[in-house]
Amino acid sequence: MKTETVELFYEELGQGKSVIFLHGFPLDHTTWLPVAHLMQNKARCILPDLRGLGRSPLTGMDTGIPQMASDVIRLMDNLHIFQAVIVGHSMGGYVAMQMAHSFPDRVVGLGLVATRTEPDTPEKSAERLASRQDVLANGPDALISTMAARLTDKPDILRQIVPVMQRTSPQGIAMAQYAMAYREDATAWVRAIEYPVVVVAGGMDGISPLEGMKNLADSLQRGKFYSHPYATHMIPMEEPGLIARALEETYFM
Repeated sequence: MKTETVELFYEELGQGKSVIFLHGFPLDHTTWLPVAHLMQNKARCILPDLRGLGRSPLTGMDTGIPQMASDVIRLMDNLHIFQAVIVGHSMGGYVAMQMAHSFPDRVVGLGLVATRTEPDTPEKSAERLASRQDVLANGPDALISTMAARLTDKPDILRQIVPVMQRTSPQGIAMAQYAMAYREDATAWVRAIEYPVVVVAGGMDGISPLEGMKNLADSLQRGKFYSHPYATHMIPMEEPGLIARALEETYFM
């Protein structure tokens, strides 16, 4: 497995307490811009592209979630940020939870948006790895067509995210699939956290169902649950005000 960190591309908005927003698969930092625009008067919002995605480089296709977490820590070091609230959407949530576990002194708050703590089942892991091989052999068009429909049914959101997915390299997609397929179970890690953890769900999310997200929040020591009945998996773009309010009420009051 590759061990070297990479220099992540990022966008920065605002000043104040640092909040780092980690995007989902196979997307980039722009999915978080609606939330960052709402929070920039209260927070220093850092929006990186995770390695191999967006405009961030790739060093290998067998990189795991722990190394992706280390990349973000390196970015924090470069920006002279010792501690931050880490907010992750979908795959970004896996990286956020890994950061809270591996670098607990660097994380002072956690936001989990449309994600899950459990690892893939053996069947799901095998499905990801098969898709990875197909992407490398035949390109990402089939995956993008299938994935886009699972992410959202909102035409305006699809018009924004499909081009992002189409710009993603097959190698970057393959790397992320490998990382997700072999990720660890984060359930015990998150349940041990003593600070407030924000959990946000969409009622129309077919990937991270609302009931599972609510159960996650209820299992935490200080879980705070927020939801929107009509939001899909792309809740950061569909209901940015809900996420901004959740973070502000929890960490900025």
